[in-house]
Amino acid sequence: MTPEQRARLYRLLLHLEAEDLAVQLTRAADVIALPVGVRGEMAEVLGNEAALHGFDRFGRPNRYGDELDLLIEALVLDE
Repeated sequence: MTPEQRARLYRLLLHLEAEDLAVQLTRAADVIALPVGVRGEMAEVLGNEAALHGFDRFGRPNRYGDELDLLIEALVLDE
């Protein structure tokens, strides 16, 4: 995960009222150092947001949805 992605993830977690996950993110030297369960929770929060706001009226991913997808991929859940 790039520093820019990490900063964006932090801001999104705060915005989406997942402050506990944002705090855990700040405490880890690298996202991959977080337990897979924590990264899974982050992915779930982002996935829920994508389901609500990540698609256009035709059901295609919009720019925000693409961004959320990239952040979910950066959480490296498929170790």
